[in-house]
Order: sequence, then C-alpha cells, then structure tokens
Amino acid sequence: MLWALAALAVLGGFGGAVHPAGDSLAVFRVYTVAGLALISATLLILRRPVIAFAGLALVIGAGMTLVLPRDAETPAGRSYAVYQKNLKWSLRDPEALIADITAQASDFVTLQEVTRRNRAVMAGLAARWPHQHFCDFERIGGTAVLSHWPVVEGSAFCETRLGLSAMQVATPDGPVWLASLHLHWPWPHRQPGIVADLLPVLARLEGPVVLAGDFNMVPWSHTVAMIEQAARARVVGRPGATFDLRTPLIRIPIDHVLMPEDAVAISATLRPKLGSDHRGVLAKFGFKPAP
Repeated sequence: MLWALAALAVLGGFGGAVHPAGDSLAVFRVYTVAGLALISATLLILRRPVIAFAGLALVIGAGMTLVLPRDAETPAGRSYAVYQKNLKWSLRDPEALIADITAQASDFVTLQEVTRRNRAVMAGLAARWPHQHFCDFERIGGTAVLSHWPVVEGSAFCETRLGLSAMQVATPDGPVWLASLHLHWPWPHRQPGIVADLLPVLARLEGPVVLAGDFNMVPWSHTVAMIEQAARARVVGRPGATFDLRTPLIRIPIDHVLMPEDAVAISATLRPKLGSDHRGVLAKFGFKPAP
C-alpha cells in the first residue's frame, strides 16, 4: 500500500499538463522520490524484487528530471547577472540586504513583496541601479525591476493582477526585456488561472526576455515549462531550495531566473535570506557566439 501511494505521488507529479493538481504534486517530487526509493529498497531486502525494481526504475526516471544539464557552450563577450529576491513584505532592516546586493554588482535586480516598510531597498540601490520600475500587486506587496542599463523610453508596463512588472533595457548586446514576477500559490489556489492569462502577455514581448521572480512553483513543473515557452526563455541552473515550506525540513526551489533562449548559463547560486523568508538567487548568463 505504501509503495503504491508513493508511486502514484511520483507519477501524479508528471500530470501537470492534464490537471494543475499534477504540478502541486511536482512541488514535492524530491520528497516523494526519496520516499519511493526507501520503500523500494526495503522491499528488495524483503525479497520482493519485481515491485522493488519497478519502484527503483521509477525513482531513477523521476530523479533525472531534478538534474539540469550544464550548457556546453561558452558565452561570447559580455556576461550579465541578475539578483532575484523576494524581500518579504514585513522586512524592517534592509541594510544587510542592500549591502549584499550592492556587493554582487549585478546588471539587474528583480524584487517581489515590495511594500512601504521595505521600499528603502529600492532607494538604497538607486545609485548603481538608477533605472527602476515598480508595480503594485493585488496580493502581498508589489514587484519591481531595477537596471544598471538605461530603459527604452515608453517600454515599462504593469500587469497588477498578474504580479508582473516589466521594462525593456538597452544593453550592450541590444534591447532586452527585464521582468519581475510573483505568482499565486499553486492549485487549488489561483496560480493556474493567473498563468493562463500571463502566457499571452509574455508571448507579446518582442526580443530577448529576462524574467525572474517568486514563481511559487518548482523548475521541473509543467507551469514553468509553459512560462519558458511563452517568454522564449529558460531557467538559469538550479541553485537549490529558496523557501522553507513551514519547516526547514521541507525546502523547495521556487525562486527562478530565466534567461533568453539564445543565451548560455554561467552559474546560479543562492544568497542568504537577510531578513526575508526567501533566499536570493544570483544568476549569471551570456549570449551564445554568433555562428
């Protein structure tokens, strides 16, 4: 019975394209795969090889989706960095966070849960990232994008209901869209409907897109795959778990940086919480060499 439940939980996590409940199960894939591995190993010891090897085969197949292959190519010329951070709406002392972001000297900063209490973070970063765009969000706090490179005039816009703020910036490699996203919690909450409305907005953006934020969803999910396809972008690496789900024993990677599809990943590393309940992500990428 336990084996069947664990196997169903693992398999169900691949059903996000059929029903959003599949992606809700996918959030816990690391734990359901580990549970199935333990149960299958126990059955192997108890000399039930058929069901044990079936479970271990499923563990290997599902486990492969948790590993992201490295890009084989090297970037051509300049590299870019994005510091992604959910501030936490109640952040009171932003000085340590401001110091950490400043020390990384990234090209772009994307923020979520920006409120009156923590708006000082944006002000404290204005010297290096003077090009800033903030949007309210109907949920907790707003989203913001900050850039070292200048904004393309008239490009900035807000999608308040969707938790999206975006602007196009003029980089040395040409104009690039920079967007910050904060999604709702997964099914049975509002995430599926919000994503359905978000996809055509992302698809309308012309040119390369850098999209980062608190997705409240894991990178191997169908939801993230749809967002990648719409934005013509993909997740930069997998730096590790960014959020503790009520307990440090359940840690999930839900904060991501997506780079343009014609770019190669350099690195993606975790930054400390620094007063937030989310770890930051520092992602670096570069564009592919011209053919």
